[in-house]
Amino acid sequence: AASFSLTCSSPSLRCSFVMNEHAKREARLYIDETMPKLLVELQKYEGIVSERENYEALLTEIEKNELSRIQDSDEKKKEVLSLIKKLRIGSKKDFTEYIAKILDIDSLVEDIKASKIKNKKEDIEQYVSKLQSRIQHKCEAILEVNSDIISDKTAEYVKSFSNNVAAAAQNLKVDIDFDAAWVFGTALSALGIVGGLGVFLASTISGAVFFSSLGIGLGTSLLWGAMTASVFGPIGMVCGLLLAIGMAIFGGSWEKSVAKKIAERFEENKIVDKYCEGIDKYWDQTKTAFEKGAEELEKSWRDYVENLRKTVNSSDIEELQRNIVSLKNTEDFFNNIQL
Repeated sequence: AASFSLTCSSPSLRCSFVMNEHAKREARLYIDETMPKLLVELQKYEGIVSERENYEALLTEIEKNELSRIQDSDEKKKEVLSLIKKLRIGSKKDFTEYIAKILDIDSLVEDIKASKIKNKKEDIEQYVSKLQSRIQHKCEAILEVNSDIISDKTAEYVKSFSNNVAAAAQNLKVDIDFDAAWVFGTALSALGIVGGLGVFLASTISGAVFFSSLGIGLGTSLLWGAMTASVFGPIGMVCGLLLAIGMAIFGGSWEKSVAKKIAERFEENKIVDKYCEGIDKYWDQTKTAFEKGAEELEKSWRDYVENLRKTVNSSDIEELQRNIVSLKNTEDFFNNIQL
């Protein structure tokens, strides 16, 4: 039987075509990504009918290459996991160094003076609120840079996986229609919370559909906010409240008094520790997402090979031809959708 899955035939998606422009964009993204896969699948079944010997040779090559493919994949996975560990440590180091500088009493005094606020309760509370925003933005900026790094490394892993599975067909007249990026991206989309792999997910069609379904455009600040909200949102609110409580008009050298109060509140309520816990959670999410994507990639490849073997070894040519007719009907359906 054909391995190609066409979720667009479900009533819910057919209804979504007429709901609104947002749904139409999602449908268009899905079709644009699915149509090439459908055509490749169609070509494969037509090829199996006419060139069974080539596909039998392909299965032989896949089996010969499998051990070296697995070994290379395991090595690449270790590299990604090692990098996640390194970036976790580096993120916390960069953040704690930044906090140590910004919460230095003399530095705070200079910053308060530079802000030109007055010795008024409202002014002081507003300054504290802006300081908290700067701290959170800095923490997010550190993670954003590192997210680019781990996403690039993950893309290398997925590309290497694709190259290794394609190697079996290098000297044959058939292609391997296995899309590793699609499989990995779809696994991340299903997971939802992906930590530092959000940049990688956003680069895939399945990721574009996922973020679009949340009403988030790629390349916007909302995208990054969605990636960090689960680890820093509560800390920001709590920190702002804790710092605001007790902020009043001070006498004498009031700037220094305010600076000391801010530093004391951070220390008393372990705000820095809470941010570091958030950073740990972010990288835990990243590690879980990568492991889930890698696991799904291996499973999907095994399923692909098994399905190919069953199809090639099948003596029911009529069933293969029925699959060809079914895929052609689906191609016509996509070509005639008005979006």
